Amino acid sequence: MKTALINFELWHSYDDVYNEEKINSLRISLILNDIKKAIKRDNIDSILGLLLIDGFLYSEKFYETLNTVQIEAKKLGIKNFYLLPGMCGLEKYQEEINKRNLSYTLITGYDFSAKQMYLSYKHLEERVWNDNTDKFLFLGGVPNRPNRIGLLSKYYDNGMLENAIWSFFPPWTEESKIWCRNYLSRYTDAEYERFIKFCSRSIDYKYQESKEYSTSTGLEIVDKNILNTSWVRDPSHIDPHVYENTSLSIISKYEYDNATSHSFLGEKTWRAIINKHPFIMIDNKPSERFDYMKTLGINMFDKFSIPDYGYIENEEERIDIVVNATKIFLNNISKYKKQIYEDIEHNYNIFLKVNSANFKIENYIKTELGASDVDMKWFESKGYDKFIRVSK
Repeated sequence: MKTALINFELWHSYDDVYNEEKINSLRISLILNDIKKAIKRDNIDSILGLLLIDGFLYSEKFYETLNTVQIEAKKLGIKNFYLLPGMCGLEKYQEEINKRNLSYTLITGYDFSAKQMYLSYKHLEERVWNDNTDKFLFLGGVPNRPNRIGLLSKYYDNGMLENAIWSFFPPWTEESKIWCRNYLSRYTDAEYERFIKFCSRSIDYKYQESKEYSTSTGLEIVDKNILNTSWVRDPSHIDPHVYENTSLSIISKYEYDNATSHSFLGEKTWRAIINKHPFIMIDNKPSERFDYMKTLGINMFDKFSIPDYGYIENEEERIDIVVNATKIFLNNISKYKKQIYEDIEHNYNIFLKVNSANFKIENYIKTELGASDVDMKWFESKGYDKFIRVSK
């Protein structure tokens, strides 16, 4: 068996608007062109579709794409079809694939966020938790979400930002400006402006670059050369000093309503773990991600603040609870210091275990599926630039 690794992802076309039909058509064309090149170059008989960044967070169109690729690739002589998601390896997707009579075998259990985090930090000395800062770290992103601007505003109202290091992008698109102002309707216009001015900050230049990327069209990504920015080339790494100068991470996770699953972690969680930080996670969805962390064996530190806060159904209530949990945790560090240290080390060992599983999967792809050394270099990329292409 000789297998080519083919990038199955396409996020943008060279346009100033998002056109899903056009992107799906381009995705199929690019996949088939890559298969043809691999057949000519290496005489392959199998393909492994890489879905390392988005995993299986796809709409119904995704399965139609798989079907079209399968039909056309079989005409080219491809006999075996595999898929490797990098952020979601749940077996239920294999059930869906089988139900649709597709020939793909799903390789489960690969965590690409953990692998990229490993690649970004492997050359640095192992971190040590600083239990004596009385500060927490809150790294924001796109502002127009309750667990971003909403949570930050609650910290602000409670006078807690004096004991924080944070990043926050003020809303910059018209849509986000309207959403954020309406969401914080409890503020007068003057109060809102004071809040925005006070809270606006980034911890380094890379966060400004990520802001540009997160709302850019395909046209802007190309014309502004965004794929060549430091953030896109290494989104996992930030200056470890922000962890050394704080004693707790507040991790804001967000998934869209049409996401098929939330059972994965992502770079914010793994970054806290590799930097030896306890954390409180504020998710926009209750339960599922917390259940997933339990299956991995990750300690979530809620026993040192408010147990099971992540299972509260109402998001606004969950945000208020997280504010209180932050206070409780910081006030109790000295009391639970030894146990927190143990949980931090435990989580770090889970991170190493997850990456050990990643390496085993990579070895299987190379030895059992017959992937070439050149194709195996897909797994040595710590950035998104290799995977994101903007096709005309």
